[in-house]
Amino acid sequence: MPCEPIPVGDDPDDDAYALIPIDLDVVDYDENENIAYQNNATGVKITYFPVIHTRKGSIGYKLEWNGLSMIYTGDTKPETNSLKQACNNVDGVNKGVDVFIHEMIVPAEIWAMKAARLTDPDDASEQAVEIATTVQNSSHSPQGAFGYLLSQIEPRPRLTVATHFPTADDTVACAMKSVGQHCRVVRGRDTLPGEGAARITWSFDLMVISVFPERIVEQQGKVQEFGFSATYQPPPGTIVDPGDFNTPKYHYPDQSGGTSGDPYAQIDTSTAICACDSDTECNYRIDGY
Repeated sequence: MPCEPIPVGDDPDDDAYALIPIDLDVVDYDENENIAYQNNATGVKITYFPVIHTRKGSIGYKLEWNGLSMIYTGDTKPETNSLKQACNNVDGVNKGVDVFIHEMIVPAEIWAMKAARLTDPDDASEQAVEIATTVQNSSHSPQGAFGYLLSQIEPRPRLTVATHFPTADDTVACAMKSVGQHCRVVRGRDTLPGEGAARITWSFDLMVISVFPERIVEQQGKVQEFGFSATYQPPPGTIVDPGDFNTPKYHYPDQSGGTSGDPYAQIDTSTAICACDSDTECNYRIDGY
């Protein structure tokens, strides 16, 4: 077990589908006791930190593994916990992080314009701009503030990823100008941005970031054109045989000594509408058609 919390109900510890809740205390947050997950076998460690979002609706995380690190802030106003985590001070020395994922939003008038599918911010209604401003003030980081925050991180993250952003040619150009007022920035795949410069990219669907000690590669995942679900590919060397998976408790031993599915083990069927009520009375086809 990578952690100690007790599974929900009667789920056994080694059940592959067990629910194990972990309560993260962001009210009485102690940065020295902020471990959300730690697996000594793999070396994976995830710590957490509070950020600023209305109703405390967001939390930041830092993933560390094998000397590499990544931060995901979630939605937040600019604040100091993210800054401290990104500086990654160890024994008085700022080591920095490899990947810094932080939200950035356009100015309120641009947000209102884009939401209404307009092309000129002057055409956005005052009410729409006021609502966007209220939302930003409660929970989000405008692009200028994002630039200032980034300028305070020394050394710069090897890659900074902007999330929560309405990405388009004009919005990215506007954001680059704002961020550039605070620190030198380069776009996307420039792996050698130069000393003191920040390499920035924008998040997109199916984004894949491969991080190595010597390089960071931005890619896009590919989904099969005719398919409904992804094919699971375990990390190399982790699973030799499908039987190496922990067995979910809704399986049971079959006559061959293997396991067979029991889909009814974890559900209450007292209110279920069955395919057939008897050998002669059926409500719908049992084969799904």
